[in-house]
Amino acid sequence: MKEKGFQTFAVIATYVLLAKFGLNQGFDLYDDSLKVNVILNNYDSEIKADEVYAKFNQWFEKRSNPQEKFFAWIHFYDPHSPFDPPSPYKEKFGPRPEGLYDGEVAFTDEFVGKIIQDLETADLLEQTLVVIVGDHGEAFGEHLEYGHSIFCYEENLRVPLVFYNPGSFPGSSPDPK
Repeated sequence: MKEKGFQTFAVIATYVLLAKFGLNQGFDLYDDSLKVNVILNNYDSEIKADEVYAKFNQWFEKRSNPQEKFFAWIHFYDPHSPFDPPSPYKEKFGPRPEGLYDGEVAFTDEFVGKIIQDLETADLLEQTLVVIVGDHGEAFGEHLEYGHSIFCYEENLRVPLVFYNPGSFPGSSPDPK
């Protein structure tokens, strides 16, 4: 995308995507700072959706040329074990693992919505392709498995893949009525 004249930005939320593993290639800015108050990040290091959104929003508001096309990879990691959504999501969905997972999905969804709102406020939503994809599902006792293990069951394989662009896909705009 950078070679095609796009501003490129990524903010990632977990250790396995750090620049040292090579995924930063082609990005003008690759924010993998994770926990800045920790001397050494490890495999368990991650940041929550509100922090990821704040980093995106800061970049989005201060882009070098707001008229220039951009590609942004915004990586959310919250719906992963251990499931620990913040209030009020923890209380809303209950203490069972499935509820805690749903709480993390809902918490993440709030910040995906904020990104959509930022694009709309900047009058860019109509000309922006938003792609949302999950990396894997979670098992909650189906086939006597929990999490995402080595077997390829529907619980782990069936993930969302959303292409959203109100200007390009007929019927993709939410009907306000």
